[in-house]
Amino acid sequence: MPEQVPFKKTHLNKNCHFNIMKHTSIPAYWILPLLLLGVYLPAGITAADKTEEKNNPSFQITAEAVANLRLEYGQVESRPVSASTPVTGTIQLDASRVYDVVPRISGIVAKDHRSLGDVVKTGDALLDLESQELASALIRYFEAENEMEHATESYSREKTLVEKKVSSSELLLTAEHDFRISRINHTASLQLLKLLHYPEAELHRLLNQMDHANLTGFKLTSPADGIIIKKEVRLGSDVKPDQVLFTIADLSRLWVDIQVPIRAASSLGSGAMVGLSTAIDQRSASAKVIYVAPVADDITRTILVRAVLENKDKSWRPGTAVTVQLRDSGDPSLRPSSSSLAVPSGAVFDIEGAKAVFIKVSQDSFRLAPVKIGVNDGKHVRILAGLKIGDTVVTKNVVQLKGHYLMQGEQ
Repeated sequence: MPEQVPFKKTHLNKNCHFNIMKHTSIPAYWILPLLLLGVYLPAGITAADKTEEKNNPSFQITAEAVANLRLEYGQVESRPVSASTPVTGTIQLDASRVYDVVPRISGIVAKDHRSLGDVVKTGDALLDLESQELASALIRYFEAENEMEHATESYSREKTLVEKKVSSSELLLTAEHDFRISRINHTASLQLLKLLHYPEAELHRLLNQMDHANLTGFKLTSPADGIIIKKEVRLGSDVKPDQVLFTIADLSRLWVDIQVPIRAASSLGSGAMVGLSTAIDQRSASAKVIYVAPVADDITRTILVRAVLENKDKSWRPGTAVTVQLRDSGDPSLRPSSSSLAVPSGAVFDIEGAKAVFIKVSQDSFRLAPVKIGVNDGKHVRILAGLKIGDTVVTKNVVQLKGHYLMQGEQ
């Protein structure tokens, strides 16, 4: 077992004095290497410390002054920081979820089921029409249906007779021609009814109940879920096929149209997220970019950016002006990064045309540290040079501490 001897572990303080920290025992043959480390390693650190202190001066104030300043502190940490550019935007209806309701047939409004502002579901009745045009279309269809049925039977019968050599091929050709014409007429008569979304099963039901069927009644229904935001019809109105009677909007998703400066738009693309807020009721939300215009406005020199805003609770109203925060691309080196060093915004101050922070050395000792900063998101500033992770910096009442620093420099 090697002989154990006591060893005094030392470290270097700011005045280059050695202080005894603790005692330990080590093998005798380690003494010389450790003595060499104890002499030469601290000497190297001392030189580096002196250089650092020369470049970044430290100063001391009384404990009473520290208490009066009410300083607060924060740590240099690794966190993403992004700058933002505030621009204005307007909430709009999502045009893909706005529906103009037209009757597609002329008639008189016999019954009005809905009012402006009503919430409707797909298929809900909006109004009832009495339409002579509808009756005429149904009668044409019934006639075409009967003609096609008769032509089909004649053609089938002639084919059978020709096979039995009882009829001529000329008669078969005539029957085939009549059959084809009847199919064309049947298809033509069905087109308007298809536009009115009449199912063929309903048409056959009416055909079988011709004596008692109401051929003039037509029910106009909602094409989608939403709210009636426009109504241009009243009871007894004479409506035309292409007349817009209702406008229904689904407000569960809206658009935000933003006029963005060309430089800021360069960082935006489909899928990017933007933040928006309104001063009216202090609400905020996020929206997803779906469109960036390829052409800039030649007057405003801005680019239209459109984002989608989810509005399930219907709390956002179309037409509302909002402030939109866009992430500023700037220099690629300033873009957000999970490995960025950052400090609270209040820690950075101006001095002699440069940026700096105060590092806490001890309870009453501080060191001025010039820094190079990057983007600022209003809460944190990205630090590009001058600090290392774990440094403790002054974050509140920095200007007052700066006054103490400048006064000591004048003495």
